[in-house]
Amino acid sequence: MEAANKPYQKNLYHYLLLSSFLAAIFYILGNVLILLPGESFSDKLQYLYSTDVFTYYEGKYLELLIPTFFALCCALFGFIAGLLAYLYKNDNRVYRINEEHGTAHFATNSEMAKYADEIPENNTILSRNARMGLFNDRISRAFQRNKNMIILGDPGSGKTFNVLKPNILQANASFMITDPKGLLIRECGAFLEKMGYKIKVFDLNTLLNSDHFNVFKYIKTELDIDKVLEWITEGTKKSDNQGEDFWIKAEGLLIRSFLAYLWIDGQDNDYLPHIGMIADMLRFVKRREKNKPSPVEEWFEEQNERHPDNYAYRQWTLFNDLYEAETRASVLGIAAARYSVFDHSQVVDLVRNDTMDIENWNEEKTAIFITIPETTDAYNFLAAIFISTTMEVLRDKVDRVLTGEIAYRELLHFRFYIDEFANIGRIPSLEKALSTFRSRNMSIALFIQALDQLKT
Repeated sequence: MEAANKPYQKNLYHYLLLSSFLAAIFYILGNVLILLPGESFSDKLQYLYSTDVFTYYEGKYLELLIPTFFALCCALFGFIAGLLAYLYKNDNRVYRINEEHGTAHFATNSEMAKYADEIPENNTILSRNARMGLFNDRISRAFQRNKNMIILGDPGSGKTFNVLKPNILQANASFMITDPKGLLIRECGAFLEKMGYKIKVFDLNTLLNSDHFNVFKYIKTELDIDKVLEWITEGTKKSDNQGEDFWIKAEGLLIRSFLAYLWIDGQDNDYLPHIGMIADMLRFVKRREKNKPSPVEEWFEEQNERHPDNYAYRQWTLFNDLYEAETRASVLGIAAARYSVFDHSQVVDLVRNDTMDIENWNEEKTAIFITIPETTDAYNFLAAIFISTTMEVLRDKVDRVLTGEIAYRELLHFRFYIDEFANIGRIPSLEKALSTFRSRNMSIALFIQALDQLKT
């Protein structure tokens, strides 16, 4: 490749031969001169010019091969002279001949082989001949890459059949899969169970025969409340219209106080709240009588007596101080519309308790299938919240292991196979996850039908 980029460079091999030849010639000539009669160098030169040298050395030619210091110096001079000839006006410039239009190309089989693991089951299947090792510690550092993927293809192009299903059947990691048609769990579930996998199903299509997910189980501190609010807000956002920003922030202040209230109250009374309770609280915010506090106001006051100046109470009083009359009514209306989905008992049942046990998914092989409807996105925001929660919980788990906060244990690679990416609610901080998950032994594969879907 280097020779091709420097087509006018002199051939070093040829000049090494020349240097060797000159060294031999100068070695002989050095001995011819130094072995002539005479005490001084000038005497030897005078003898050289006045006598037939061939006659003098007749029958003594082997003596010319005897090493002498002068002959060796002459040989070195001859060798260096050959190298200097190589360096003189040598063309060391790099040329890009026939590369005027770029050199990008699809990797060849031999080039891709460097990225593969020797154990076939440890690979991600990219194509018929292309593999990429899933575990970087088994691959040469020069060929270690993050395992994030984008699978782009029109409907019916075989993204699921040719990419998703083969990698599921590799059974080399824990993974979460969005399964719009609900077929993958039926086609791969039995096989995965035989391979020792625990199977979890989050069915947002029928809302039946599903495991349950309650985000409150994964709120450990007040800081987590802000994360949950962001997941809910982003998951239900329809556009990036900045005109909605005021109302989103106003609503966020209200809902943050509700989330914090429920979290604290659950600890006080030993129960697990769920986000469906927010819809119930919204029904009791408005005062029925002007001079009589609403039930929600009374609840916050009672909680503040038990926990003076707590986070929930501060958020609640801030909301009341900032928004009054028509603005307050508008914020309540927006919040009620967003959480009205929890008026359905089946939806509430889905989030009432938790059977997911997310913390163990990167310790025990687990396959999670999220079934989402293809014709409506009414409940898809729950999938976005579920995925966001999983990302955060597993990231935190890995960080605590790496920092020694909890005892070291070998963690599995965890993959997110997000099919129909554009039809799921927004996943906050997805860009950051794509750039940071490599060091945490996690990866994301996004399945899209057009590049424009990445903008949604």
